Amino acid sequence: MDFGEIVSVLFQGAIVTVEIVAMALPLAVLMAFGFGLIRLYAPAPFKQIAIVYIEFFEALQPLFNCIGFTSYCPFLESPLML
Repeated sequence: MDFGEIVSVLFQGAIVTVEIVAMALPLAVLMAFGFGLIRLYAPAPFKQIAIVYIEFFEALQPLFNCIGFTSYCPFLESPLML
C-alpha cells in the first residue's frame, strides 16, 4: 500500500466514525433527557431504577479513563490492569 491508499482508508474510517456519532448522539440526548425526567418526576420504583442506571454509567467513564491511561503508560503500576 502506498501513502495515498493509506490516507484514503483513514479518511473512509473517519467518515464512518462521524456517521456513527451523528446517529448515536440524538439517541443519547433523548435517553439522558428521558432518564432525567424519570429521576425527577416518576414514582419511587421507577425513580430508583433511573438513579441506578444513571449512577452506573457515570461511574464507568473514570474507570475506562484509568484503564486506558495505564495501558498507554506501562511504567505506571495500577491495580486496574487486567
